[in-house]
Amino acid sequence: MKTLKNFLLVGLILVISSCNKEELFAPIEEQTLEETSKTNIKYNIDPLTISLEKKAIPFRPASQNGTVNFKGQLWSIANSPDISHDPTDEAIIEAQIRSSSNGRDWTIRARNPFEASIRYSLVVFDGKMWKIGGFAIDSDTDTALGATYYTSDGINWHFASNSNLPHLYVDQAIVFNNKIYVFGGLFTPYTTSSDEPVIYSSSDGINWTLEASDALDTNLASAIVFNNNIYLMNAFEPNSYNLGEIWQSADGRNWSKVRRGLTKYPSTSTGFPNRWGSGKVVYNNKVWLIGGSIDGTKTNDIWFTKDMKNWFQYTGDSKFAPVTGLSALNFRDKIWLLGGYGSISQFNQIWSVKEKKLRFW
Repeated sequence: MKTLKNFLLVGLILVISSCNKEELFAPIEEQTLEETSKTNIKYNIDPLTISLEKKAIPFRPASQNGTVNFKGQLWSIANSPDISHDPTDEAIIEAQIRSSSNGRDWTIRARNPFEASIRYSLVVFDGKMWKIGGFAIDSDTDTALGATYYTSDGINWHFASNSNLPHLYVDQAIVFNNKIYVFGGLFTPYTTSSDEPVIYSSSDGINWTLEASDALDTNLASAIVFNNNIYLMNAFEPNSYNLGEIWQSADGRNWSKVRRGLTKYPSTSTGFPNRWGSGKVVYNNKVWLIGGSIDGTKTNDIWFTKDMKNWFQYTGDSKFAPVTGLSALNFRDKIWLLGGYGSISQFNQIWSVKEKKLRFW
């Protein structure tokens, strides 16, 4: 037995000595998802579950930035024909406040707490919902509203009469470092005239400070907070159309351009088409951009990133129709899509997107 042990030990030494350090400790090459499929490990090749949650909702869906997750429910400002007037009179529009606890069934909670408008933003801050800026729909001159309204329950709304925010459209409102930041400007709808874009901030929703003026284009851009920065994406410049840029800021005042921009990884070409009107949301530690308009054509593509530099496109079937100006919200462990405009008319369906965990078996 002792002789056998010695023989095995000598054999082991010979095997080890025949390999140098590079061979013994050579790093294993990283496998891509495609390479992994060639091994004996199987994985779920469809990472997203995309579901139609509601075939048709009985109200005019809010456009982009008009829906929020507030106190465990979805809340939306919808502009609908005023039922107290002649329904054929399209000039009379009612601002409805609706809420849903499940994303599918909606209840009217308030009617006309403020003037019906477009290009406003709804944001949750300091335990309240805030409706900021916009254009009056019934206005003959398309005058921008400087009005700020807030509510603690979604039903009773209060006008912030002492707010110093100037009259402007607000395409984006976000919360960052205990402040509301609004991105907008003075703009006449349906024309190509636009004043300088502006960024304002407020720690109370009443007193506003100008953070940046004409520093970068904010028109119809998508703003989002991610990894302790504000990111501004996909602005729309009336004279040059879509801008395929991403800007970042740690304070809302000083901005730098993210070099790779909206570029499909790993290519350095423009694999991510410039667009505006996309739904955007942070979900499962990623930023998601869904739909939008590319050179006037609506799309239903889905993109995501973990670092705002390297973007990946979902290659499965999106199922929903091309849409722009939609809202995307993180609610009940899904991305909920509603509002906006489809290929023909307003998009009145509700869809959800859920990311599956990679399963091995």
